[in-house]
Amino acid sequence: MSEPSTLERKKIVTVDSCFGPIEAYEDDLITEHLEQFGNHTRPEFAFATSVLMPHTKMFDLGAHIGTFSMTAMAKLSSNAQILAVEGSPATAAILDRNIGRLTQDEKGLQIDGRPKVTVLNALMVPSEDRFSLAENETNTGASRLSVQQHDTAPKIETPQFGIDQLVERYFRPDYIKIDLEGIEGLLLGSSTYVSGTKPLIYMEIARHVMASFGTKLTELDAFMKKLGYVFYVNDFARNGPHDIFRVRHISSLATYRKFFDVLCVPESSELSGTFSRYFGT
Repeated sequence: MSEPSTLERKKIVTVDSCFGPIEAYEDDLITEHLEQFGNHTRPEFAFATSVLMPHTKMFDLGAHIGTFSMTAMAKLSSNAQILAVEGSPATAAILDRNIGRLTQDEKGLQIDGRPKVTVLNALMVPSEDRFSLAENETNTGASRLSVQQHDTAPKIETPQFGIDQLVERYFRPDYIKIDLEGIEGLLLGSSTYVSGTKPLIYMEIARHVMASFGTKLTELDAFMKKLGYVFYVNDFARNGPHDIFRVRHISSLATYRKFFDVLCVPESSELSGTFSRYFGT
């Protein structure tokens, strides 16, 4: 029997949040945010989910314990779908229980009016290389991929997918949230669905972490612009006990900040026209 992972050994606590009581890891950055503000990056998530339609179909890639999916669920109807993907088996189990608290009754039956949410324990990968997950004990949401060495690679139990494989297996998303600690650009660049369909994309930009996977922000910026995306950010507090945000258009992913979240909107979309009128391009 294999040794428990870092996160399997970590204590789980119940935290009061915007969504009611949910499970989280003890002594963890995201748990601190939940206790202080009711949610992790609460104003950011308020901005990111403000553009959802009741019927939106969404991929939450890097779902962690469910804070983004649960924020989105409040905006969605029973016709909507969410695929919440988390790479850590221990965290995916917490995610599944948290989602279940909001979507199922005491008998485990789907509550009327709630969107359909599927929880998937899988690693999102940009290539056919085999990856493992390096877990972060103090910021469990910052666990990241590393390429396995073939001569020392442990047995793989967690399945690995790219975006296109998820589309084929589940559904075609209108909206993709992607927070995968540096591989966002590689994953988007490897997807024919993204380049062909151009869904709304909300992703984390961390310059130094992306650079460790060979992604330059100048190249990611050029790629997204070539696909016809324009960029909007919350130019207000990242964390706080409120849902207040201030929308700002930015001209480039490479020159804004070293670390931020960005909503990428297809320039040809109706939403882009609305944003352009109010926030510029």
